[in-house]
Amino acid sequence: MWEKLLDPTVWLEAGTQIFFSLGLAFGGLIAFSSYNPVHNNCFRDAVVCGIINCCTAIFAAIVVFSVLGFKAHITYDECIKERESISLLLESLNSSDLDTVGPGEMLIAETTRPTLPVCDLQETLKNSASGTGLAFIVFTEAINQFPWAPLWSVLFFLMLFTLGIDSEFGTLEGVITSIVDLKVFPNLRKEILTAIICCVCCAISMAFAHGAGNYIFILFDDFSGNIPLLIVAFFECISVSYVYGLRKFSDDIELMTGSRPGAFWLMCWKYFSPAVMLTILGASIIKQVVNGSVYMAWDSNLAAVTYKHWPTWAWGLVAVLVLMSALWIPGIALTRLCNIRVIQDDEPAWFPVEELKEYHTVVPHKITSIERKLFCMREDGTEGLCCPTGAPPREDV
Repeated sequence: MWEKLLDPTVWLEAGTQIFFSLGLAFGGLIAFSSYNPVHNNCFRDAVVCGIINCCTAIFAAIVVFSVLGFKAHITYDECIKERESISLLLESLNSSDLDTVGPGEMLIAETTRPTLPVCDLQETLKNSASGTGLAFIVFTEAINQFPWAPLWSVLFFLMLFTLGIDSEFGTLEGVITSIVDLKVFPNLRKEILTAIICCVCCAISMAFAHGAGNYIFILFDDFSGNIPLLIVAFFECISVSYVYGLRKFSDDIELMTGSRPGAFWLMCWKYFSPAVMLTILGASIIKQVVNGSVYMAWDSNLAAVTYKHWPTWAWGLVAVLVLMSALWIPGIALTRLCNIRVIQDDEPAWFPVEELKEYHTVVPHKITSIERKLFCMREDGTEGLCCPTGAPPREDV
């Protein structure tokens, strides 16, 4: 099973899970943070939320895999019982006295000899349901084995409902806050705007409710929730680390929290995170181009689930899903570069810079030798993509 770690799809799904659980690259965190007081310790909040999310994910993994193992053992035991019953039937057929068996019975015994089922616990675990089937098939069957099964079923599906509503809050907040702040519809009340967006989302979700809705859901789940998120998160890191600048970003954090981020966080923002996301994204795209992508479909002729390749029109829909989220990044960059204002900027709001400096006793930061060598920071406030050359020497702090 260790070879699975070399599969880029596994890392893509792991990254998608982190994005979904933490709400990264959705815009919800930025929207929620806009309501925080200016001196809120966002560094502490980010670390605490990350640790809590990690512990919750580990606990959820223990629950999920224990239920999967429980269900697999039940299926395996049922297979063993069926195999034993068929073996007894075969023994009785083999030991039957041919003198006492009628012609019709002899014909049945010769033409309907059952085959022994193959019982493999590892194969049963491998073929366990995933995605929606994990919640609506595996967990449902496992809950039916519990005492007071109806009570646990109600609690389980109520939990799923609350989790879905909770995730929807953050997703919609990122959209609604952006529309309200940009004053796209200045005369429309926020409550009415929220209702309209919810109705539009509900209408779009009706595509998942018809006969082929499961295949559309798989298409959305495989492509609209992972690749666009990686693209958005990658360009967020690039824009903060290289366009805005780590020094300015560190100064802003120190101004609001009273302390600067350490070298580890700067390394992650400028090098590690973009490199990891770009590697996962590139490897996943290369694998899909070389090997193709398949989906599970029910074959009525074989009465079994088979794997089929996506049709050509599905890849067109995939391109639309990915580009709808990703094209805004170069599009807005080009409009800014060409000095084209799609929406007029508002006047900068007042910011209590001097009050925060006095409150946190912030003093001008001098660039250290480590910051110059690792992050290419210069005393004049500029930064380079690589270590600067020809810059005037500076004394180490």
